[in-house]
Amino acid sequence: MKLFIIAIFFFLLGAFFIISNYNLALIVPSNVNIFFDKYTEWFFNMGKNFKNITAFAIKQDWIP
Repeated sequence: MKLFIIAIFFFLLGAFFIISNYNLALIVPSNVNIFFDKYTEWFFNMGKNFKNITAFAIKQDWIP
């Protein structure tokens, strides 16, 4: 349950950063479209970064 709450907090924090960095007023419909575009871009880039970090860690020589 704690992990779920932390994940929700993380995704909300990312949404707030996108809204503030692009000065988006979500009352305007065109801004909502921009927000969803930027949020999905951020989400998929985060997945790519996680994949790259995991692949890098797997390729390391962990045996002494």
